[in-house]
Amino acid sequence: MTGADITIQSSDLVNFRVHKSSLSMSSSFFDDMFSLPQPLDNEVVDGLPVVRLSEDAEVLNSLLITIASSGGLPSEMETLARLTLDFPMTFEYICDELPLFEGWALRDLIYFRKRCRDNLVSCFQSFLNLGQPPFNIWISCTNSTSTSSPLTSSGTGASPSWLTNLFKQCLTDLGKAFKNPLPNPSNIREEYLSALRAHLTSYACISCTKVHALEGETFCKELEKRLALAISTVSTTTPPILIKLGSLNIRPKLHVCLDDSG
Repeated sequence: MTGADITIQSSDLVNFRVHKSSLSMSSSFFDDMFSLPQPLDNEVVDGLPVVRLSEDAEVLNSLLITIASSGGLPSEMETLARLTLDFPMTFEYICDELPLFEGWALRDLIYFRKRCRDNLVSCFQSFLNLGQPPFNIWISCTNSTSTSSPLTSSGTGASPSWLTNLFKQCLTDLGKAFKNPLPNPSNIREEYLSALRAHLTSYACISCTKVHALEGETFCKELEKRLALAISTVSTTTPPILIKLGSLNIRPKLHVCLDDSG
């Protein structure tokens, strides 16, 4: 490897020329190893200090490849990764682009989508709890012939069926998170308005009309804010993988590029 500054040697004397900084950034095991004072009489091969490990070349090669592929999507791909949420992710949809993917990148993109889906599921489930602020603005539906008391802005935390059905439909759609695009937070306002219009058309509901007039815009903004937050807090970096290297547990930290020349 060009610019390598250390050689890792296996028990069967195969050398892996690597960057010390890359290994330290990638694995807490190597980070701890290199932080210790190094002997003055360290063995040198081709001008590089040698670190001997008790594992054979096959195990070391697997370790280095795993470290290299376990760090997550590169930062410059993060925006593009988030854009993929607006499209299906099925074989039929992406088959022409599959040759462009590194195996680790496709894996991390799948994991990223799953984590976004899981966050959105939790978010929509929380929307069903209309007894908690800011969702407790709703009161029981009443039509134009009702004699209910005038609406105030305090609300009672009722659960209008048209609204809970909207959230339940979103949860159902999330069950097909790869066949369909993920819900876009910016679309929730139009979906809310569409469900409300259908409700008012079939049932002249005075209470829902008044709640929407008083609180509807703020309510939609809060829905959009929470959904956007659910997605934005998902990192494109894959959760660390615990690797068993002989008797050692090594947890990679970042994506690095290594080779095994030597």
